Amino acid sequence: MIGRVVGNFRFTELLGEGGIGAVYAAVDQMLGRPVAIKLLRPELAHDTRLVERFRSEAASLARLNHPNITTLYSLHSEGGELLMIIELVEGRTLEDILRASGKLSVEECQAMAAQATEGFAYAHRMGVVHRD
Repeated sequence: MIGRVVGNFRFTELLGEGGIGAVYAAVDQMLGRPVAIKLLRPELAHDTRLVERFRSEAASLARLNHPNITTLYSLHSEGGELLMIIELVEGRTLEDILRASGKLSVEECQAMAAQATEGFAYAHRMGVVHRD
């Protein structure tokens, strides 16, 4: 997948994988900006229920505009694949932070929880409930 070009987007790095899909870092070659691309696993792309869930997730995300929620740029379809083109947020995962430091202070935990809570509260006010 690395090096693959879909539309204007060149895949550069695998960021993570889950049960139904993967997220890659990519470059929007037209605009010269980094993006993240979320896509369903190829073997699941024919499951109409999962494809509809993916579309629904994209539609829900498209309604949100908040500093603590990544921005959906577009939903791209090519060759039977659906790709969510999403804002690439630079930084470290909580897992990486914990691995490096061993633990967080109470203040650090409160700050992270407050940011997550603000994002969730906004999404809920907009009628979106996070599934994970």
